[in-house]
Amino acid sequence: MAITTHNRDTLFSKPTILDDNLPSWARRSNPIIRRQLGVFWRVFTPELDTIARLLTIQVAVILSTIYFPALLTPILMLTLASFMLLPVAFYMYAQLIINVINDSVTVITKEFSNDTLTLLRVTPISLREIVLSKVAASFWRRMEPLDNVLSMALYLGTPLLVLVQILSFPPDEYPVTSQLMIVATLIVSIVRLPLEMFMVAMLGTVIGTATRVRTPAIIATGVIVFFYFLLINLPRLLELSLPLQILVDIILPIAVPLVLIWLSLRGTLYLLQRE
Repeated sequence: MAITTHNRDTLFSKPTILDDNLPSWARRSNPIIRRQLGVFWRVFTPELDTIARLLTIQVAVILSTIYFPALLTPILMLTLASFMLLPVAFYMYAQLIINVINDSVTVITKEFSNDTLTLLRVTPISLREIVLSKVAASFWRRMEPLDNVLSMALYLGTPLLVLVQILSFPPDEYPVTSQLMIVATLIVSIVRLPLEMFMVAMLGTVIGTATRVRTPAIIATGVIVFFYFLLINLPRLLELSLPLQILVDIILPIAVPLVLIWLSLRGTLYLLQRE
C-alpha cells in the first residue's frame, strides 16, 4: 500500500514525543538543528520502548540465574553466534563514529569558512546553546545507524558479557555478585553508545574550532578517539580485583565520556569567546 502524506506524518509522530522531552537546544525544532539537518530532520529515532523492554527481559533472565543457575547454559550457547557477528557490530559502530567525526568537524569548520558563526552569535541564542545545538545536530544526523548499533548490542552483547563475567567471577564463588556485575555491565554497554557518540561529536567540534581546517581536524579527532577506545578497553585484558573491575567496566565508561564532553564544551566556548 502506498504511503500517503497522512501515513507518513503518522510514522514520524512518535519521534516528536522524544523531542518534547529534550532541552530546547537538542530538539529538531531548534532552528540551528533544523538548518543543519536540512531534509534529514525527519529521522527515525531508536525505539526506546522496545529497547527498554528487551533490556528488562534480559536483566530478569540474568537475575533469575541466582536461583536457577542452569539458565546460564542456554545463554552461553549463544556465545558462538555472538562471536561470529561481533565483527559486523564493530564495523557498524566504527562507521558510525567516523561519520559523526566527519559531520561535527565539517559543520563547525564551514561556519568559520563562511563566516556564518558571527551571524549566529548576534541572535538571542546563547553561545553555549549554539555549540550544543550544532553537536546535537550531528547526533541527530546519525540516529538511524545508532538504532542499528543499539539493537546489535542488545542481541549480541549479553552472551559475551555473561561469559566474560563468569570467567572473572564464577557464580559458585561469587553468588549474586556475578549476576549483578553482568546486569550492570549490560546496562552500561547500552548507555555508553549514545554517550560516546555525543562525546565524539563534542570532540570534533572543539578540535574543529581550534584548527578551523577540516582535514587536520578530522585526523586529530580520529587519533584522539582511537586512543580513547584503546585506553578505555585495554584494562579489561588484565586480571583485576572486584573493585577495579567495577571501576573499569561500570564507572569509567560513563564517567570518562561525561568529563570529555564537559571539557570539550568548555574548551569550545573559551576558543570562541576569546576572539
